[in-house]
Amino acid sequence: MFKQNGYLSPPPRGDAERSGKCSFTFSLEAFYIRLIDNMDLSKTLSLSAATSFVAFVYAMTGSGESTFRVLLFVLLPLACIWFSDELGRLSGISMGLGRPVITENTPGVFVAIGGWILLIVGICTWVMLRIQFP
Repeated sequence: MFKQNGYLSPPPRGDAERSGKCSFTFSLEAFYIRLIDNMDLSKTLSLSAATSFVAFVYAMTGSGESTFRVLLFVLLPLACIWFSDELGRLSGISMGLGRPVITENTPGVFVAIGGWILLIVGICTWVMLRIQFP
């Protein structure tokens, strides 16, 4: 495997090798490597979104209690986005008596996506409730 234009692809063979051109082939491994390379951008954007959300709530309500509650809320999505690989490796955990146990590792990408969904839904819900009930 070699890197061409930021993607991993197999070495050129046959006509492509003689012409000097290499055709792109999709590889799941290359997709994950590219996604992991962009994780710093994801961390920066998530921190910016969470900080803006907390500041916006404080500016709109002026209440320290509401701001503190929102701050506590954004900690879980931020943890899922920032520490997705570590949280994905957790297994053997049960959410209570009679509940299913997590037996497999979860890919960190899915944990990060879940964190983003939780963060965006939380922000949208707060804004919609604020518009509905000022």
